[in-house]
Amino acid sequence: MVSVLGLVKMRFSSLTHIQKKAIPLVLEGKNVLVVAPTGFGKTECALLPIFERIEEKKPKGVFAIYITPLKALNRDMLERISWWCEKLGISYSVRHGDTGAHERAMQLKSPPQILITTPETFGALLCAPKFSLHLRNVRFVVVDEVHELMENKRGAQLSIALERLEEIIERAKKETGIVEGNIAKSAANVDAGVDESVSGHASAHKNERWARVDEGAGALHKNAVAVPSNFQRIGLSATLGDEQEAAKFLAGEARKCEISKLDVAREMEIEVDAPGIEEWGMGKYQKKNADETVRERVRELARLVHGKKVLVFANSRAIAEVLGARLLAAGVIVLVHHGSLSKEARTFAEDEFKAGRVSVLVCTSSLELGIDIGDIGLVVQYCSPRQASRLVQRIGRSGHSHLKTPKGVVLCTDEEDRMEALAVARLAHEGFVEKEECERGALDVVAQQLAGFLLQEKRMDLWRVHAVFSRAYAYAISMGTLHEIAVQLGAQKTIAYDAIAKAAAATGRTREYYFSRLSTIPPSRKYTARNAIINSRVCTLDEKFVAGIGEGDSFIVQGKSWRVLSVEEEKSEVLIEAASGHELAVPSWEGEEIPVGEKVARLVARQKKHKDARFVAVQGIVPDEKNIVVEATEEFAVIHSAIGTRANAAICKCIAYVLMHKVRGGVKASYDAYRIMLQLPHPVPAAHISALLLSMPPIPNILRVALAQSALFRYKLAQVCRLFGHIGEQGRITKARAAVLEGNVMFAEAMRSALRSYADVKVAQETLAGISDGSIKVHSMDAQKLSFAGAFGIETAYGSDFDAPITSAQQAMEELKDAVKKKTVEFLCFNCKYPFARVVEGLGEKISCPKCAGTFVALTGEIFRGKKIRVRVEADFEVSASLISAYGLRAIYALSVYGVGVTGAASVLRKPARSESEFFANLLSAQRNFIKNRKYWKG
Repeated sequence: MVSVLGLVKMRFSSLTHIQKKAIPLVLEGKNVLVVAPTGFGKTECALLPIFERIEEKKPKGVFAIYITPLKALNRDMLERISWWCEKLGISYSVRHGDTGAHERAMQLKSPPQILITTPETFGALLCAPKFSLHLRNVRFVVVDEVHELMENKRGAQLSIALERLEEIIERAKKETGIVEGNIAKSAANVDAGVDESVSGHASAHKNERWARVDEGAGALHKNAVAVPSNFQRIGLSATLGDEQEAAKFLAGEARKCEISKLDVAREMEIEVDAPGIEEWGMGKYQKKNADETVRERVRELARLVHGKKVLVFANSRAIAEVLGARLLAAGVIVLVHHGSLSKEARTFAEDEFKAGRVSVLVCTSSLELGIDIGDIGLVVQYCSPRQASRLVQRIGRSGHSHLKTPKGVVLCTDEEDRMEALAVARLAHEGFVEKEECERGALDVVAQQLAGFLLQEKRMDLWRVHAVFSRAYAYAISMGTLHEIAVQLGAQKTIAYDAIAKAAAATGRTREYYFSRLSTIPPSRKYTARNAIINSRVCTLDEKFVAGIGEGDSFIVQGKSWRVLSVEEEKSEVLIEAASGHELAVPSWEGEEIPVGEKVARLVARQKKHKDARFVAVQGIVPDEKNIVVEATEEFAVIHSAIGTRANAAICKCIAYVLMHKVRGGVKASYDAYRIMLQLPHPVPAAHISALLLSMPPIPNILRVALAQSALFRYKLAQVCRLFGHIGEQGRITKARAAVLEGNVMFAEAMRSALRSYADVKVAQETLAGISDGSIKVHSMDAQKLSFAGAFGIETAYGSDFDAPITSAQQAMEELKDAVKKKTVEFLCFNCKYPFARVVEGLGEKISCPKCAGTFVALTGEIFRGKKIRVRVEADFEVSASLISAYGLRAIYALSVYGVGVTGAASVLRKPARSESEFFANLLSAQRNFIKNRKYWKG
């Protein structure tokens, strides 16, 4: 009969270095975190020992669970292990949200020895009354892509769920008569790094067969407490910045975990290029040359991908779509892949690329993970990847083997982008990876897991829940906080909770609550962005994006800059108009931009200081770790602080909040990794802003106050409330409702999550402390115009180099005029009551009834796309007819403009207008006033 080792020899010429290190540790029964780049065989580090144990023990039921973050990775893993399992006679299957009823029934009847699933489905199976019985013999859990899961709520959910699996197995041991002494023995073995219930009688000579070498792996939790360890945990991860943090996430708070990793960084060939920059200067900043610079980059991209299988990574979905369209126009056969596309579209793109029918795939982080798409000859990163970990992961997709060298090219858009890419590439070559921070203390996740645990156990003492959950590193909350969560769920009737006895039980609502919230990413409301001038739909906006914008803010969509006129919550609409000047765009924390860390920002500052004199901001001083520069003009102020995106975000939010209470009028604020930009209602001296930095209250305090008053925080609060089951999927949180919830456990979670997501409080505090003690100097300058560096920052904040030129006020007025003239409107003759319709641009100065030739006619409504939109009351008809009789064609223009109405039309018509353009400018102003003020007309 074929053996695992026999198949290994058939499949591989030799094991990789990481396999030689990790496999013996797994065979010894230890929890192991395997850390290596793509292509080094991490998966086999977990699977080969599992195959060996199944071959040895011949277990019944589910013996190993393999958890991946994506359904696509489930599919890949199924294909990957089928060859092994079919030859070894091992049963295997996939279970996720799309698994059909027949397949689920087959799994229940004959459970597979290896089950491949996702974190969410794993959570569902723990509460499945029948299937959970098949989990009692699980002895291995493999968590793939640990680096992807540990930093978010999906990882926190999985961390606690693994402890619930421990309880299922522990209870089964007791029910089958295993004495308590064995449990204590198992716990003692945790400290020794060996679990006999997992490793059995694995002998030294068996380990020697796997060519064991001195692994030199680090160990954690030397003072481990007695906790159950009924199954081995094996984590697979790309290169990490903090391996011990990841090991704690995997193994739990008190279990030992070995770290097995490569001793040297992987060699990579990374080229940084900036086509068109030498010829055209700063590219995007010099708008007259921007189009040529973009064309040059697209030509270079088309040249790079010619004749190769290439992945092109973009930092946002919008840029990915535009790049795909540009390459297609250049004759390249290309598909686009990102998270907003349907599952079918993504699968089609993956399959076409893998089969070689498409040679270029433009994607976002959606393809950073190990989805199998075949061999890749080259990776192109469009714009700086912003983080060394991103660059290593993305470039590592090429040369998908430890025997090949990954190759990648970074195409940059301007000089600062190139400096950043060079800094990131340098750090990647040095083996630096940004440190990961495990998501800990997520109260909404704990609420969902508490409900799930009660479904498992029916009724529980809250102290026991706390004891079990505390073993998970992601839990990290006190018994008091858990009590608050239980009180909230009890008040909602989601669970039954006796606050005095601290006893909780599942109710009829618990199951519906738990299974409807398996995903920690709740559904998001969608808003329609509508061009107010012509009353036409522009695009659909996500709730998160809308939360970050308000009246007067600008954002980029469809290659144009748009200004927000009004956010209509009740209608889920955002009314917009084309922007008519340079305005700060929505900050990146409301978008999907990847943040730049402090280390990269500092390196870029040093490059500016030594390589490019144009970035000198004030008197020869370039911002660095010892210098911050503040410059101000009549309209703008720029704080040059090279401390990273999220640290600048924290200071930006705070200083904008303080300024709004010190100056009359609105303050617009934006930021990037190197500067904070303020658009002011009137001049504020640079010295005043410098003084604010010096006297700023503690960042956490002011940031909490500023965030609590923002729409962005209310978006976070709505997300948390949905996960708690406090509001429905489409429920929203108003200012009044947010105020009522202050002090509630849901409010606390929303604030914790917002601070973690949007700000680097630590670096921001350190920066302000340095300003306070004098170790960081602040230099101030007032000027008629901004320095090159300041103006470049404002230009960058305005939008990307794919954006169309700014729409002028004249262009906006022409757009309105064109839209009005193309409308079809309906009239009513007051003489014979005959209704008729006409296209506005075909009308003359005098309008008459085609039936009786009467001239006293009213405009009763617009026929828009086959639907008639009537004026509000028929009493307005007579006023309409009077206006048309007196003012002719101009009255029809005025009455046809969305939002103006008969009263507004009369007001505009009475205003003297020497030309048609002046008349339409007045109409545009009347329309804006209507949109801005109508929300206050209620009641």
